[in-house]
Amino acid sequence: MDLTQIHKLPPAEQDAILDGPALPLPPGVSAPNFENPQNSDALAYAAVSICLAVSSLAVLVRFYAKCIRGKKILAEDYTRFLSGPRLSLWLVFNPYTQGVFIGYIYVTYWLLDIIGFFVHQWDVRLRDFWTLLYIIHVGSNFYSVTMLTMKALILREWSRIFVPFGIRNAFWWTCHVVMAINVLFYAIAVFLEDFSCFPYRRIWDKTIPGSQCLDFKVIILTGASINVILDLITLILPQRAIWSLQLSRNKKIGVSLVFAIGVLACGSATSRLVYTVFYFRSDDTAFTLSALSLWLIAEMTCMFIIYAGPAAPKAFAKAEWMGKLKRTLRSWSRTSSNQPTDQTGHSWNKHQVDAVNSRKAYRKIDEFELRTITATAAGESTKGLNRDPDDRIDFGTGIMCTKQFTTAEEYV
Repeated sequence: MDLTQIHKLPPAEQDAILDGPALPLPPGVSAPNFENPQNSDALAYAAVSICLAVSSLAVLVRFYAKCIRGKKILAEDYTRFLSGPRLSLWLVFNPYTQGVFIGYIYVTYWLLDIIGFFVHQWDVRLRDFWTLLYIIHVGSNFYSVTMLTMKALILREWSRIFVPFGIRNAFWWTCHVVMAINVLFYAIAVFLEDFSCFPYRRIWDKTIPGSQCLDFKVIILTGASINVILDLITLILPQRAIWSLQLSRNKKIGVSLVFAIGVLACGSATSRLVYTVFYFRSDDTAFTLSALSLWLIAEMTCMFIIYAGPAAPKAFAKAEWMGKLKRTLRSWSRTSSNQPTDQTGHSWNKHQVDAVNSRKAYRKIDEFELRTITATAAGESTKGLNRDPDDRIDFGTGIMCTKQFTTAEEYV
C-alpha cells in the first residue's frame, strides 16, 4: 500500500497499519516480536559508553596539557581572532565540538531505548520506524558538524605545529586547501540532509502526501567515499614533514607514531563506507543501521584522539606522579639487581660506575634524568668530605665545574 494515501483510511485502519511491522515478515517468521525482539543492546551500550569515555579523556588530556601544564590556551589564536579577519577555529569551535558529539551519543541512546540495536525491521512497529528515521536525520547532522569542526581543528593544529608563524610554505597551503574542501564538503552534506525532502517532515514521516525527495543513496555513498580520501590525506600530510625534521631516527619514529593514530580514523571511515553500502542494499534498515552507527561513533572518537595526540606527551612527560612512578620502578630494579657498592655500603648505579672506569667518557645531558637539588641540613654538605682519603673516588681529569658569564657593553 502507498503510505502517502493512509490519511484517506478510517482512523482504526490507520492505527492498525502504524502498529503493524515496518517490514513484511520473511519466510520462516510466523509473527513479529515487538515486546522482546532479539538484539545486541549490551554490546551497543558498552561500545558507545567506551567511545564517550575515550573522547572525553582525550579532551581532558588536551585541556590539561594546554591550560594546566602550558598555562595557556593557544594565545596566538586569541590574538588572531581579535586583531585580524581570520577566524580562529580553535577559539570558536573547540568548546562546542564535544557537545555536538555528545548530542550524537544522546540520540544513539534514544535509539537503544525505543528500538534497540541489531533488531530486525519486521520486529519494529511502523510508527516507531518513523522515530528511527528521525533519529537518523538528527544524528546525520550531528555527525557532519562534528567531523567538519574536528578535521578543521586537526589540520589547523598541524599547520601550527609544523610551520613557523608567518610562513606560507607548501605544507601550510596544503593543510588549508584540504581544510577548505573539508568544510565545504560537510557544509553541503548538512544542507542536502536538511533539504532532501519537501515538505521537511517527509524526511522521516513517509505518510505525508504530495511530497518529493532526493535520491539520497548516491549522495551518501559518494560522501562516504570522499570522507575516506580526506582521512587518508590528513593521515599522510604530517608524515613527510616529520621525516624531514633534524631528529634522530628513533625520535622520528616516535613522533611519527603519535601522528599515525590517524590510521584508526581511516579504518573506521573505510568500515563506515562498507556498511553504508550494506545499509542501502538491504531492506532491513533498522538492523543494518546499527553497525553503521557504531562505526560513525568510532570515527568521531578517533578524531578526538588524533586532536589530543600531539598534546599527550606534554601532559604526561613531566607530571609529578609520572616522576614518582619512574623513581619507584627504578628503585625496585636497583634493589633486585646486584650492584657494586663502596666501603660505606652505598650502591652505585651503572652510570656512576662507568664514569669511574672511563674517566674521559662524556655523555649527552639528555641521557640522564635531571633532578631538583634540595637544601640539606647543616653539616650534610660536608659529610662526604670527611671520609678517609682512601675511600674517596678519583674521577681523574675532566669537566668538574662550569660557569656562565654575561657581558654587556655600555657607551657613554
